[in-house]
Amino acid sequence: MAAKIFYFTATGNCLEIAQSIGGELISIPEALQEKSFNYQAEEIGFIFPCYALGVPKIVEKFLNKITLKADYVFAVMTYGEHAGGGLKHFQKICNKNKITLSYCEQIKMLDNFIPFFDIAKQIKNLPKKNIEQHKQTIVNDIAKKVCYCRKINPLTALLSLIPQTAYKLFDNGKFDKKFKVDDNCNSCGLCAKICPTQNITIESKPIFKHNCSSCLACTHRCPQNAIHVKGEKNSIRFINDSLKR
Repeated sequence: MAAKIFYFTATGNCLEIAQSIGGELISIPEALQEKSFNYQAEEIGFIFPCYALGVPKIVEKFLNKITLKADYVFAVMTYGEHAGGGLKHFQKICNKNKITLSYCEQIKMLDNFIPFFDIAKQIKNLPKKNIEQHKQTIVNDIAKKVCYCRKINPLTALLSLIPQTAYKLFDNGKFDKKFKVDDNCNSCGLCAKICPTQNITIESKPIFKHNCSSCLACTHRCPQNAIHVKGEKNSIRFINDSLKR
């Protein structure tokens, strides 16, 4: 029985990791639309990005709904610059939901949050992150069913509670108020199709309904580069090759 891997991705970093591990890949936003949340497999995995040094709300929502039966449960968190206590937060959610983790690791990749980071600089610094080497280590560990959960410094985990709490309090779905759509938009509808929370409808241009997950898939993947975010460093965007396959 192939591994079931649940993933959440905006620009494809988490999808790259999921594809490298292999198995039955299941998008978390799509899984949330199903009626049943009972899953069984020899191996079950979760691949997700770090948000505000913690777990994205959409991932936490999914974890709170599911029941699992698996011999080996693994998780990989991608992050850009700082992982903080993200893995500790994930472990805490799993413990609450009686999900026993066999393997829990993190990998540094590109940070796509354009209000904070310049994508040109992020791309330039990619070679320094040794992504392929670290990814292969994770893939090999999971293939061998290594039991290992990265330990997070208690002080790091404690300090991470500040941005995690702020994220929960202030990320109320209205991040899309920071979006502006320019005249390059041709109403292709891709942004609506890929939005994980069905937050976008298309009239002459995208209309945002204030149920935004702040993943920025719509901004990075717009074919016309027509969606911009207030405070973005520039208009350079990023799409992982995993989304081009």
